[in-house]
Amino acid sequence: MRRVAAVALTLALAAVAIWTWRAQEVPDATALVALAAADWARDGGDPAACVGVADEASPAGIAVHCGTGDGRRSYHFDAAGGLVPLEPGA
Repeated sequence: MRRVAAVALTLALAAVAIWTWRAQEVPDATALVALAAADWARDGGDPAACVGVADEASPAGIAVHCGTGDGRRSYHFDAAGGLVPLEPGA
């Protein structure tokens, strides 16, 4: 009985460790584009005008560009997937 309890406890602790580790991962690209598009839309932009691109300079590995021309805004993401709007020309 003790062995069964020890195995069950070990499995439960492993599940908690895996869940905690997964919770710290960066959100996927689709979620990051949606986050940037929502910010863009709050400022009156068309969320359909946002596109994600690979960007090794961003800790999340992606940048999102919304709009075109002078009104364009770019976003990077921190390691936790937090939104970092970049000023035009940055």
